[in-house]
Amino acid sequence: MSSKVFQTKEFKKLKSEWYKKLEQSGFKDIEAHERSEYEVNDKELRRIKALAVDPSRAEWHQCVSRYANSNLFERKLHKVIYQLYSENVPRQEIYARLKVDPVFSQEIHTHTAHHVIRKYDRRLKAMIKAGTFEKALYAIT
Repeated sequence: MSSKVFQTKEFKKLKSEWYKKLEQSGFKDIEAHERSEYEVNDKELRRIKALAVDPSRAEWHQCVSRYANSNLFERKLHKVIYQLYSENVPRQEIYARLKVDPVFSQEIHTHTAHHVIRKYDRRLKAMIKAGTFEKALYAIT
């Protein structure tokens, strides 16, 4: 395919429509298209590299995901916060999402997500260190 095809009005219009659809669906591309086709979004790339390069971080992320899907939480709000955290949703965005949620809007405050995440991260680390993480997951599920 000739590079001239990518310069046509029809192609640019189609490309624009697709990027709008992707954005509306919540898709996050690691390429930063508004700057250059080949320039990469630094934040996304750092997150991906951290998981790929450091196996211990990948293992931690797997433990967080498994813990988030357990029934080891004191309140439903805590479980929802930790599940969002396990999906790599930033804390500020967790707050923003839950602030407009009719179920949790009265319970969520600016630092709630941060405190909940720290609390359950500490519990998870303690269980892993004590060797009780697997038992706890299977005992309750």
